[in-house]
Amino acid sequence: MKSMKKMKRPLSIFMTLVFLATLIHISVKVANAAENNFQTITVTGQSVTFSYPANDGEREITSLWVKGSFNGWSNVPLEKDGDVWTVTVDNLSAGTYEYGFVANDIGSGWIGDKFNTFPKAGNGNPQFAIGGLSSIQPFDPQLVIGEEKQLKAVGVKEDLTTGVLTDGVVWSVAENSKDLVEINEKGLVTAKITDIPEGKGYVNAEVTAEVNGSKISKKLYVVKEKTVSPVINSDGTATFNVPYDGDKLYLVGDINGWDNKGIEMKKVADGLFTHTMPITPGRHLYKFLPTSGSWDGEFPDPLNAERDGVNSVLVMPSPCEVQVKYIRKDGDYTDWNLWVWSTGVNDGRVDFTEIKDGAAIAHVTVTPTTRNIGFKVRKGEDWKVVDVNVDRSISIAEGSEVTKAIVTEGELDIYTLPTITGPVLREGKANFYYRDMKLFREGKMDTIKSVKLKIDGKSLDMTYDEKDELFKYEYTLNEGITEYKFEVTTADGNSKEVTDHANTVDGKSIIEYRNPKIDLSATITPDKVDYNDNAVVKVNFDSAEDIKFQEVYVDLTSVGGAAKVNVDPELMALTIAIKDTTTAGDKNIPLIAIDQYGNEHKGNIKLTVKTRQSIGEDDFDWDEARIYFIVTDRFNNGDPSNDDPNGENYNKNHLESYHGGDIKGITEKLDYLDDLGINTIWITPIVDNIDFNLASNWDVADDLKSQYAYHGYWAKNFEAMDEHLGSIEDLRELIDEAHDRGIKIMVDVVLNHAGYGMHPNETINIKNFPTAEEKAKFEGMFRERGTTDTVKGELSGLPDFLTENPEVRAKLIEWQTSWLERAKTEKGNTIDYFRVDTTKHVESTTWKAFKNRLTELNPTFKMIGENYGASIESHGGQLGSGQFDSLLDFSFKDIAKDFIAGNIDSAIDRTLEREKLMDNTATVGNFLSSHDENGFLWTLDKEGNNNGVYDKEEIDKFKLAVSLQMTSKGQPVVYYGEELGASGRQSGNMSAGEFSENRYDMPWERVNDAKYNHILEHYKALLSVRDKYSHVFSKGTSEKLAGGNEDKFVIIGKTYENTKLLVAINQDVEAFDITFGTGLEEGTVLVDEYRGESYTIDKDGNCTFTLPSIEDGGTSILAVQLSEEDEDKDDNDDVDDKDDQDSDNDKDETDKDGSNSKDEEKGNSGKIDPDNFDKLPKTGGMPIFDLLAIGVLLVVAGALLMRKKSKKV
Repeated sequence: MKSMKKMKRPLSIFMTLVFLATLIHISVKVANAAENNFQTITVTGQSVTFSYPANDGEREITSLWVKGSFNGWSNVPLEKDGDVWTVTVDNLSAGTYEYGFVANDIGSGWIGDKFNTFPKAGNGNPQFAIGGLSSIQPFDPQLVIGEEKQLKAVGVKEDLTTGVLTDGVVWSVAENSKDLVEINEKGLVTAKITDIPEGKGYVNAEVTAEVNGSKISKKLYVVKEKTVSPVINSDGTATFNVPYDGDKLYLVGDINGWDNKGIEMKKVADGLFTHTMPITPGRHLYKFLPTSGSWDGEFPDPLNAERDGVNSVLVMPSPCEVQVKYIRKDGDYTDWNLWVWSTGVNDGRVDFTEIKDGAAIAHVTVTPTTRNIGFKVRKGEDWKVVDVNVDRSISIAEGSEVTKAIVTEGELDIYTLPTITGPVLREGKANFYYRDMKLFREGKMDTIKSVKLKIDGKSLDMTYDEKDELFKYEYTLNEGITEYKFEVTTADGNSKEVTDHANTVDGKSIIEYRNPKIDLSATITPDKVDYNDNAVVKVNFDSAEDIKFQEVYVDLTSVGGAAKVNVDPELMALTIAIKDTTTAGDKNIPLIAIDQYGNEHKGNIKLTVKTRQSIGEDDFDWDEARIYFIVTDRFNNGDPSNDDPNGENYNKNHLESYHGGDIKGITEKLDYLDDLGINTIWITPIVDNIDFNLASNWDVADDLKSQYAYHGYWAKNFEAMDEHLGSIEDLRELIDEAHDRGIKIMVDVVLNHAGYGMHPNETINIKNFPTAEEKAKFEGMFRERGTTDTVKGELSGLPDFLTENPEVRAKLIEWQTSWLERAKTEKGNTIDYFRVDTTKHVESTTWKAFKNRLTELNPTFKMIGENYGASIESHGGQLGSGQFDSLLDFSFKDIAKDFIAGNIDSAIDRTLEREKLMDNTATVGNFLSSHDENGFLWTLDKEGNNNGVYDKEEIDKFKLAVSLQMTSKGQPVVYYGEELGASGRQSGNMSAGEFSENRYDMPWERVNDAKYNHILEHYKALLSVRDKYSHVFSKGTSEKLAGGNEDKFVIIGKTYENTKLLVAINQDVEAFDITFGTGLEEGTVLVDEYRGESYTIDKDGNCTFTLPSIEDGGTSILAVQLSEEDEDKDDNDDVDDKDDQDSDNDKDETDKDGSNSKDEEKGNSGKIDPDNFDKLPKTGGMPIFDLLAIGVLLVVAGALLMRKKSKKV
């Protein structure tokens, strides 16, 4: 093997020389004649001789011309020499050229070249090639100061094959450019100058590549920042930008009728010309002229790689817009407006510009590449009134010029009018649709008098659909290919036949229908699961025909899911989840695939659902996670030796610098976290991040120039631990120690982007900047820069991974999932969950593939995603679709803020509606604060101190928000330090000193400080109750029982199976008593689990309890207290029940009516163990018993009678 490695480079050089030897031979005959061995082209060095017979078997040729891309498609006459026409063209550069002959009639005699057997161009034209070095890539001639540009020499042979040459290329810089740029032996060019002379837009430089006598040069423009040309603007104009040294420059093309007087461009800097003008949609050719009225010196756009011969190409898209129709019941639209984002054009306020048929209409301009926009409907500017206060989005189909959406007051769902993409085939029938796009844009489709479908010799009247603004017809097809048209009669009575604008090829609209035989099947792994597991369905099919599927989906109703969950057609695999109310036993999951002809093919998947077995008292389900989020660098420094591994001399007082927190520091504080009551630790990314200081060029004082990747989201190597955090052994120790305490570890991961400086064209002469070797790891994995699309654009200038490329996707997934094995301890423990960053910026195929792979490795592995702005109501399809098990809910903090502001009714109504949408397969993480947003407590600072000092009123309100968080369905997420009253402002303009105050150091000194310790105790009490009644809060149902805005309190009843709780939260400054009827026996004891107070039921079955004031936490959580005898009995029953489950895991353990008679007897006793659900089969439809504890608890009869000190319900 070693000898082979030694031979590798000499062999590569030899092969390059052989390749080049074929490029520049003296004379090569090409286009061996297909008929009579006639040779039409002879290449000799840089010359080509065209030859053609006087009679080619089809015609007698009396005159002949040749034209092609070698001369701008000008006709060159051939001379007749005997029976052959011939001409020679000299001084051609290396490259591939299109051409063709014109016989007898110069205007219409194009005959191409039937004798040329080499591959034709994409447009069908024959080609020839001049061998040699043909180009230096990439095309873009701009070299940005401070960046590297990797140049590659491309060679072409006369057989039209091309190749990038790596060895044997000699790179050099022109004599007049040696002070400007430098280039190494591998073609890596950099600027030597550090600035552009004042008054100039660029500096010219030139480099050359040479191999074996073949030479080619490339002109470079050295610039401070890149210029793009042409720029397509959102207002229907295009801006042309040209670097040029002359005094005048003119634009010419079909945009001015090819008048060579041209359009004079404006000189905006010495050497830069620009011009902006309206351009009609379509394909346009253009070039530039140095002199008005003369074609001399003409040249194409040097910044535009799209060429047609000697002309540059501009494709101007049709203007795209989203029309939002807003319907209010009262018809009053005064001050109402839209707030939009992700348009790619102008985000922000958009006004309703017209009122039509009682609805307001707004026009939102978007780019042709925008696939969805976000919006809210609000009144005025102050955000006090928002109609459905969640981030919502409108999807835009690819190629759609106009998207229309209907938004109705008070309704979450949006109706988007369907986009026409051609006929839709289903089971032998085709649904045809017609729209006139101009009339559709103007809202005038209803002015069309009639549309007929012309097909199979029939003329069929189409029906107008007023809601969808289109004409439609369903037609039964015969197998084969069928042409169709539409006959449209406009309001003036004129009729015309048109093709389908969404399905026209070569001037015809054609539909094909077949009914192929397909054998459809699927596997599922694992095939035996409980409800805490996931499983991967893999779809297989076999057919003798070329099959493509319109859609593939599974029906998950048998396991508690949706009736239609799509399988990604690229992956043909899907991760499914099982709802925890699913009974144990064998399940059938229908599989449906619809082929390209609309035929439905069916299969069936067998899955066995087992009873969920708890492993130890600390085992919990995914929806029971109580999450604590740690920015590792800011939490605790357990190993000072890794504080400055790269010699950067960090200023630990700077908010954007490393502070020394590490993995060992978390391990040291596990007892604190265990005592707090959390069961899941979320830590920021652990992978190796970039090490240089991004703030080196900030225009601030030197002591403020600091910005490092302490947070972990700017990776340079996904396969290594970051040296600031510690070693892999430290991580394994944390995992084992956490698991010993019943705590799971969630690691933050990023698949959307890498760190700054990792793009191959980036370079800065600064300490610890990524090396070429480090950047090589991501070679070919980034998308082109410059786009702002939500998915296919860069986020904050970070190098964006081309995740839609299967190879890139697979590599990223491999890197991230390998951590499960890399982090595995000797005990077999490893990372339990992932929190996934920036999920809205990556397409769904990647997330489904990621989830599939993780499920294959560990069926219990779960992921929570960060889809910025998402909520349980609006999650972009990322829940319940095989992507994520949970999403962070960005709306919860707003609900909590609304609640503590006294808007109890609206906040609780919203909370309870949200809970109905959650289950163990699709839930949300409820957070108040995070590292990306202003701290919750900080936003309550009415004094505007913003310095971490908050008054008692603010803290009291904050504690009520925590009470709502900890008693609401969903996964509570505690942001580190929040439990000690820490909070801060998010970063703003960092170069102006607005740093991340919300990423503070953990204030450990506050743990025993009386000023803050009461907040910690509040958290502990609530987390303890949530732990004790985990199933009630995580899986149960909720009902508002009493209270509201005027009462300043609220009482919520919470139920899960045979356990009920009463949660009361008081916003009043005074405590008061509440009396209510329970239906329980006299002497039964209710306990306030939050305060530790006990209350005894009186002879009338009533209970009176004290609801504390806001100053004392404002919270009560009531439950029935068991006697020690009952607790012991239930403990013994618990053991017996688990033994029974173990002996027969695969059977449905409920009775036919869904009940369990043994446990129902317990329920009728009227005394409930809050953990009684642990003794029942955790998979199974268990009843909610009739007389449970606080069951009849609020038979709230009549009106709520209230007094200041005593309230009776």
